[in-house]
Amino acid sequence: MATWQVDLDLLPRKQLLTVFGEMPSVLTEDLREAAATWNEQLLPADCTSRISKLLPEDKSWCPGIRMWGDEDGNRISLEHDDAGYPNAIFIRIDARDTSNRFLEGIVELANSIDAVFLAIEDLKIVEPRLELLVQQMKRSNGSRFVANPREFLESLKEWEN
Repeated sequence: MATWQVDLDLLPRKQLLTVFGEMPSVLTEDLREAAATWNEQLLPADCTSRISKLLPEDKSWCPGIRMWGDEDGNRISLEHDDAGYPNAIFIRIDARDTSNRFLEGIVELANSIDAVFLAIEDLKIVEPRLELLVQQMKRSNGSRFVANPREFLESLKEWEN
């Protein structure tokens, strides 16, 4: 992951409600694993074509993962098992170029598959609404780095001490 990228998981809403009984606002790393599975919820047949409208498909380094976009830019990865069923959906947003088209597209994708975003940085659940996603982006380390790289890197040195 590049410093200017913001990582998100797409989590199935149904699975979160099944596991927790209500929509949590934050997960722990252990709970993330329990909630991230898509094996109980099939993706719509047009899911990959929706992704392809947002980003061009890229060659994957792993047969169990399909990838779209650029490694250092906007990216979507779809991990699947040997039978082709989805295991995980992962999104990287390039904070250097937060295209409204891409952000609107991933919000639409999340809504079309009844998913929510999980911000990997702080494990917060973000409902798939553009204004909430933009707020999360503005708070992210990726955006802080883009706004002022020197200040961001110096804050890391302070944190280590």
